[in-house]
Amino acid sequence: MKETILIVEDEDILREISKDYFLDAGYQVLEARNGAEALTLFESLNIDLVILDIMMPELDGWAVCKKIREQSVVPIIMLTAR
Repeated sequence: MKETILIVEDEDILREISKDYFLDAGYQVLEARNGAEALTLFESLNIDLVILDIMMPELDGWAVCKKIREQSVVPIIMLTAR
């Protein structure tokens, strides 16, 4: 079974570039455009790694990270321009 990466990024081009890289490396990739969508996916699927933007609409990356940490120790890589 392939490991699953959740990429959470509101900018389409950054999300697509990241997705293509991980698909080429043999991972299964899920995408979320905002924090609320990310949490819905995370809570319903088995995710092995989260790549998480900080500045996003609805829920920012810090809030998403906090919610994930309440239920999981999955690795999270914070991706930000800050």
